[in-house]
Parts: sequence; structure tokens; C-alpha cells
Amino acid sequence: MRVAVAAAPLPGLSAGAVADLVRRAWLGRRGADALDVRAVSDAAAVPYATSGVQGMLGATTQVDVPGAAGRRFAWVGADRVVLDYTRSPAAPAGTAGTAAIGRDLAWAARRRPREIVAVLSSFAAIGDLGAGMVGSLSGRPLPRSWTPGLPLPSDMAGRIAAARRVLRPSHLTVFTGGPQRLLGPTGLARAWTRRGMAPALAQEMERALGEASAAMAAASADADAQMGGDLLGAEDLVRGPYAGAGGGAAFGLRIVGARVLPVREAVAVALEGWASQADLCLYVSGAVGESPPGGLDAAVACAARRAVPLVLVCDSASLQRSELARLGLNGVYEIRPGRAFDDAPETPATAAGMAGALTDAVARVAGTWGWE
Repeated sequence: MRVAVAAAPLPGLSAGAVADLVRRAWLGRRGADALDVRAVSDAAAVPYATSGVQGMLGATTQVDVPGAAGRRFAWVGADRVVLDYTRSPAAPAGTAGTAAIGRDLAWAARRRPREIVAVLSSFAAIGDLGAGMVGSLSGRPLPRSWTPGLPLPSDMAGRIAAARRVLRPSHLTVFTGGPQRLLGPTGLARAWTRRGMAPALAQEMERALGEASAAMAAASADADAQMGGDLLGAEDLVRGPYAGAGGGAAFGLRIVGARVLPVREAVAVALEGWASQADLCLYVSGAVGESPPGGLDAAVACAARRAVPLVLVCDSASLQRSELARLGLNGVYEIRPGRAFDDAPETPATAAGMAGALTDAVARVAGTWGWE
């Protein structure tokens, strides 16, 4: 039997470690099978692990980001620098949160890589829409007290133009787990009401985000004029499907010239030819909540093209059985059943049990789906 496995990080385990454990667990149960195991990423916040985008893109050397507040790392390789913000803490009030991103980008640009990659969770604490990032990247920081709802500095267009120049000639790419709009029924404020934010506060936040994003989009158009070109064209920056990713940081990164893409596009490249000879495909990911894992769509497409069954092995899931066909899945196995409904935080002790639980889950799948 030929089995194709895509392995994303799990709590306490890198994608590479997950891949190794799956291989050992499967072959321990079915030693004659042939496995094609590839490390992928869902561009999600994973406790005690990175997002996995670094390894998937070949940026495997970890380096310190000098001058960072606290200790932060980047990953370099394949003419890329990867900055992972999926596990960044909740954004503080004012511009302090994304100002750090701007400093990181300026450091990365000085290395002159072909590409700088930033990784954002699709959902995160609401921040300053990247205004602090624009300021620190341009070398003209905004006041730390600035928040959405306050007037932008009069020379914001100049700051945006200067920030774009700092990044040249590198290309800036942002990967995020999936859609997160900035405003409206599927926007950030509405998403936070589902997590307990008071409706009155959410309505106020929606209004502030709307005013600030319109002002920043106008400043971006002015920056285009200053630079003698039209960098972003007629794109509706405010209403883009990923503008709210990273708590709105994706919006600011788009203004300085980033491509903002769903991580499934990178996963699709990593999985080229993955299912071509397979009898079974396996996708391993973290907890599955309201949205499917960021890279799962790419695996579904690969399996569907070859009419190969696809099984999801996830940390835990709140999926109903009726949803399996809609997602293109032939089965779901939970590594830690019920964890999706447990509010207890992940700790080093609970994450330490993941390796054993994953081994047991993979052995169950091997025993169920084997043909001999």
C-alpha cells in the first residue's frame, strides 16, 4: 500500500517531528507500506512550535533578530527570510505591536534577500492596522499612543512611500491561514463578538477600523502618486478577503507592497506530485474549529485529482460527520478527542503527551485503512 502524508505542526512538535512520528507509527503497524511524507503548514498559532512555513519554504537556519524587544527569531535560506508572527502576543494599545514588525522587516531588507516572508494567523488581537509598522519601517515612527479612530499624521503618505523604498528590491509575501476580512459581517469586530467582546465595544471598534482603514488607503494612493506609479492599482484594500489577518496587520503590509496569500498556495507547491501514486492520503493538523486547517484545501485538491481517499488526523475537532463530504474528507481521527471543547490552556505538560497520542492515532488509522 502506498500512503501520502502531509504533516503540519502540533503542540510541542515541529512539522518535521510530526512527519517522523507518523512515519514510525505507520511502519510500526504496516512495515511493508511505502510512504511519501511531507512537512507542510496551516499558518496557524501552534503552542510550543512554529507555524512550519519556514521549513516548507526551505528557510531552515534560525537566526536572532538583532535589537528586537525580547528575543525574536527569523529563519533564512533559499534566498528568503521568514518572519513568523503566528504566536505573537495580543497587540498592546497603540502602535507598539506592529512597530516591531517594521523593525524586523527593515533588518530583513538589509540582508537583501530575494523574498521576505511574513506569516500571520488569520485571526488575532485587533491592532493598529500596520500603522506602527509603516512608521518604524520608514524610519519615522508614529506616536505610540496612536490607535484606530485617531487622525493619522499629515505626512502618512510620505511614510508609506519611504517604507516601500526600504523594502526594495526584495519581494514581500504574507502567508495567512485563511480569509479574515477587516470590516463587515465577517470582519474582525464581528469575529471578536463570537469570542465574548461586548457588542457595544465591537460596534465602536468597527467604526474606528473603518475610519482608520479609509484614511490609510487614501494615504496609500497619495504614496503611489509621490512615487510616480500605481503600485496597488485599483484594488480595494479595505475589503480584501485577507485584510483582517493578523488583527489587521495584513492590511498595513499590503499597503507597503506585500502580496497577501492563503498558505494553501504554498502547500499546493509543496505537495506537487504527492498523491500521484498513492492509495491513501493522510493530512495531519492541529485543532479544527470554525474553519478547516489552512493547508487542507491543497491536500483535498491533490487527492481529488487522483480520486484517492483523504483522511484527516487532527488534534481535536468540532466537526459534525455530515461536514466530512463538504470538506472533501473520507474520515476524521482525533489525536486528543474532546480537546476542542476543553477551555483548559495548553501547557508544557499537556504538549509533552502529544507524541504518544499521535502515535496511537496513526496506528488506529493504519489498522483501519490497510488492505491486507
